[in-house]
Amino acid sequence: MTAGIYRPVDDAVRIAMTELIYWIHADYGLSELDAYELLSKVAKVHLTEMVDPNYVVIASIEKKYLPAKK
Repeated sequence: MTAGIYRPVDDAVRIAMTELIYWIHADYGLSELDAYELLSKVAKVHLTEMVDPNYVVIASIEKKYLPAKK
């Protein structure tokens, strides 16, 4: 899982998802486009903080959807 902390909320979501794509690419060997496609189908996005000046968004994926780690 990764976190995006920013304002407005759409930027926080973009940061969290982008970081998750980079992490899957680096650790699991999927291309960035394949990671993007996978996340578009099975990722979970949670808004965890909406009171502070910045929004906190958590993007995650269940391990069962990931290939063997390289």
